[in-house]
Parts: sequence; structure tokens; C-alpha cells
Amino acid sequence: MLFLAGAMAASRADDRATTRVFLAEAEQTSAMPVERRVRHALDVAHAYTARRRTDQAVEVLLRAERLAPEQVRYHAMSRQLVMQWLRQCRGAPSRHLGDLARRMKLVA
Repeated sequence: MLFLAGAMAASRADDRATTRVFLAEAEQTSAMPVERRVRHALDVAHAYTARRRTDQAVEVLLRAERLAPEQVRYHAMSRQLVMQWLRQCRGAPSRHLGDLARRMKLVA
């Protein structure tokens, strides 16, 4: 969690290199329970979204979905993020985003 906090601070300071290092370290905290790792991924996806890095945010959420599909698909934060990404799309969403939205039953 300390690496995540450091990544958020580095991101606010627009220090991309340090942000990447801290995020990589935080992702290596494999001793954390799956629920905590997924929550971490949601926070990272939210941070990427705030920086308008939707592609990276989607990738993070997809990795989290592989760890705990039900948790990602039904968590309020992940659903809000996906809905936000869909609203921001110009034209059709990417295949990955569209597939994720369908698995979450947010679109037909």
C-alpha cells in the first residue's frame, strides 16, 4: 500500500519514471490477499483514468479480472470506471473494453 501511495504522489508530481517503479513494486506485493490486489488494481485504473490514460486503465482492470472475475465484474468502482470509459469513447469502444462491458452486463 505504501508503494501505491508513492505512485499516486509521483503521478501527481508528473514523475512518470518513479510512478512506474512504484506501481511495479506494488504489483509484486503478491503476499496480499486477492481482494486487496484487485482493490489495488481498481485504484491504479482510477489513477490512470484521472491522467486520461484509458488504455492502460483498461489493461489494469483486465489483469485484475483474471485474478478475481466476479469481484471486478460486480464491484461498484469497476462498473463506474467502465461506464465512464464507454461514455468517453468516440465511436465504438475498443474490443477489450466492449468485451469487458458485455461481461459486466453493462451493454448488450
